[in-house]
Amino acid sequence: MSEIGEGRKPKTVKIDEGTLIDHVSAGKALKILKVLKAKEGAVILALNVPNEEIKVKDVVELRKRYLKEEEKIKVALLSPTATISTVKNHVAGPGEKIEIPNHLVDILKCPNPKCITNKEREPVKTSFTVINRKPLKIKCDYCDKIVKEEEIEKLL
Repeated sequence: MSEIGEGRKPKTVKIDEGTLIDHVSAGKALKILKVLKAKEGAVILALNVPNEEIKVKDVVELRKRYLKEEEKIKVALLSPTATISTVKNHVAGPGEKIEIPNHLVDILKCPNPKCITNKEREPVKTSFTVINRKPLKIKCDYCDKIVKEEEIEKLL
């Protein structure tokens, strides 16, 4: 994981403390909220915001909510351009770009109904290996099912 935005002035945000998810691919903010199950606490969304780097972006602010590592990976799977910052006293810390790990365990479901990870009587956690980053492609370590970037959203 690497920090970006070094040398820039810290951003002032609407929430007093929590998490800022910035540089979200346009149209992905609501999907991120759904995957994070952000039902409680204040949520601030900015959709289709003009941006120099990625032309148009979404922004998500979660009041008094901090993401676990697994949740950060899910955000990165939905929007590889996203950065995540911790907010304290209305000031966002440096944005952290989340790198998708080479191996994903128990993050998403396998789409193959015959995969052992989908059998009720078999308590096996899903396990995927990244086989390509751009465009993202992953492979189930049990049944060898290939999952393309556009399919990942349904499996989170």
